[in-house]
Amino acid sequence: MGLKRNNYENMSSEKMIKYLGHIRNLKGVEMNQEQIVEVILKEAKGLQKVLNENFMVEFCKLHNVKPEYNLLSLKQELVAKRGYLLKKKKYALWIVNMEGVPVEEYDIKGLVTRRSDYSEATKENIKKLLDLLLKEEVISFANIKKFVDETRNTILKQISAGDKKIARPVSFTKKLTEYKKVPSHVEGMLLWNTLMYEYFLPGTRGYQFKISGIDPLLSTKRVKKNMSYFDPMKHNNIVLPYEEEKLPEFFVIDKESSLKFTWDDRVSEILEPIIDKVNSLGKRERKIVTF
Repeated sequence: MGLKRNNYENMSSEKMIKYLGHIRNLKGVEMNQEQIVEVILKEAKGLQKVLNENFMVEFCKLHNVKPEYNLLSLKQELVAKRGYLLKKKKYALWIVNMEGVPVEEYDIKGLVTRRSDYSEATKENIKKLLDLLLKEEVISFANIKKFVDETRNTILKQISAGDKKIARPVSFTKKLTEYKKVPSHVEGMLLWNTLMYEYFLPGTRGYQFKISGIDPLLSTKRVKKNMSYFDPMKHNNIVLPYEEEKLPEFFVIDKESSLKFTWDDRVSEILEPIIDKVNSLGKRERKIVTF
């Protein structure tokens, strides 16, 4: 396999730590994924053996307990081929082995794809962005920038079309009288009830759009009749019922703020450690390699 099994018993603590660090970086060794996982598991067993026969013996002497009843057992939970760590409790791991079973999945914590209040388009495209960060041998800033820019144009078209896939999922969770202050999305639901048709009540769901106004020339008779209810200072959003596919064209969508919330801010959040390098690409392509 190109990598010999090591004898932990003859290692000092310092040498052991250095060797385990080498195990984590196997790119110079010609092995397939299954062989790499096998090596990691074997090394874990060797580490468990030396911990029990050396460190735990000294620990038991120090605390005057019997070593046979105080053994460490290292359990393999997962093996990640690559990880992208932003900050504490915000990361994405590409998992290739889970408790001894080969898998191909992400373990994502604290990122956009785990949030229920972001649009379907946002989560789908951020996952594709993670593919570029985690599943490419060499990460290319040029490819990332190309994907970000092309996706931005696609999302802008979806916003213009009133596609609910770019809108924020929201819920009417309780009675109006139970809110200390009525949330903006509930105001948007009440606006729909008034201008379009009665739909929203506690327990219903919908999709929130940022709007800057209503075009009276394109609107329906009911909308025109109730236009006095519309207050531009108060009603800067409207909520589309869950069953509807797109927002009626007479609602003027605030494209700038919608694009910022749906894509621009989410990209900046994910690419925070490298965003300056992605945005400052010149003629020469920059590349980085992750662990």
